[in-house]
Amino acid sequence: MADASVDMAALGELIDYPTLEAHAAEFRSKYDEALPWRHLVIDNILRTDVALRAATAFPPLDKLESILARLFEARVYGGRIDHQDAIFTTIFSELHGTRFTTWVENVTGIDGLVGDSLLIGAGFHQGGRGSRLPLHADHNTHPQDSTRYRRVNVLIYLNQTWQAGWGGDLELWDRQANSCQKRIEPTFNRCVILEVDDTSFHGYAALRIPRNRTRNTLAAYYYADAPAPGQAAEPHPTLLPGLRKKSWISYVSYRARRALLWRIAKIIMPLAQGRRGIPPR
Repeated sequence: MADASVDMAALGELIDYPTLEAHAAEFRSKYDEALPWRHLVIDNILRTDVALRAATAFPPLDKLESILARLFEARVYGGRIDHQDAIFTTIFSELHGTRFTTWVENVTGIDGLVGDSLLIGAGFHQGGRGSRLPLHADHNTHPQDSTRYRRVNVLIYLNQTWQAGWGGDLELWDRQANSCQKRIEPTFNRCVILEVDDTSFHGYAALRIPRNRTRNTLAAYYYADAPAPGQAAEPHPTLLPGLRKKSWISYVSYRARRALLWRIAKIIMPLAQGRRGIPPR
């Protein structure tokens, strides 16, 4: 059972705000000038002891989740942080809090951001051997409120002693989805802040990690009342450019297969048991 609480006074500040805030203008320039589209990479975002506790407490994939992840060729995700070590509730409370959200607004230039406390599609992201995240651009509106637009992703990697040969680099592709322009290794306590619009294509290739290891990430999503300049106003699901380039038939059949597998997964892993799920990309 998860710890009942975390003593915030004992922990102190989880994030080095004086440094982040003092260099906000520099981070804003780096974010705006980044290629192939706006993003920012910050190492050691969490205090080291907090990151170590979260890495140690990160929930393992059980056997069924591993099988489903292989079947879907996708990473497992889920927002049931309340069922885990209380350090995760503390971290996400910080990420969704006023001070950090204001800092994200200053860095990205987006006013009125609100972190999704429901963690729909966010929370724990985890990939086992052979899993991958297909090249995509994220869905544009909140699943429960189509008037709110997803504008920023904040990812924190909790992978200790990560080896480059395992793959799993976050790939940022050009806006035509023709080629990968940047790779970001998912090293321990690294934070990546990503712009979200309809052509911010990203993903990662199949993992070549040992069977007893996983690629672990904490993900927080931020929404605003207006879409980005490159974002449709009408709601749309995750965009998969590779399939659309092949043919609409391939795209529709892929979607149908994923939807069917998702229904099967919900039957064999009831919500009462499963803390996570695999999205039908």
